[in-house]
Amino acid sequence: SITEGEALRMAKIAERMGNLAWFVEAVDDILPLLSPAERHILEQRYFAAAPRPVWQIANDIYISRSEYYRHRDHLLWKFGRRFGLF
Repeated sequence: SITEGEALRMAKIAERMGNLAWFVEAVDDILPLLSPAERHILEQRYFAAAPRPVWQIANDIYISRSEYYRHRDHLLWKFGRRFGLF
């Protein structure tokens, strides 16, 4: 019936909202743990409307590209741990 279909649709929406809330909470948990360099990388490379090139981000914070990748890997490790990937 229409009512059952609407109830199922609402249940799916609620599940998606719960998943979204979990991801937002996870990001909020991680942000205070980030170094200034990690936060800059996260904001400029992953949250920006137009992600900036690696070399520009590295230049912003006066680090080499290899150091950028070390910071990025550590940042991704923190997220992976929080998301339960390892």
